[in-house]
Amino acid sequence: MAPTSNRELIPIYTEWSNRHLIRYGVEPINDLTNDLREPRKLVTLLQAITFDCVPAAEERINTTISGNTEPV
Repeated sequence: MAPTSNRELIPIYTEWSNRHLIRYGVEPINDLTNDLREPRKLVTLLQAITFDCVPAAEERINTTISGNTEPV
């Protein structure tokens, strides 16, 4: 049976978040609801997820930020 309550879901999402954070050298979180209130950790998690899901995302983002892009 699939988890349905927050008590069951939070550990699952905490583990999922930690897998992404650890790959980027960030200290794992212990409490999903409190630890992601720290903006840097939240942004790092969002970047890690984006870069893992879209292989060329990191390069495109860095190129855009540096201003070395040509209009498409």
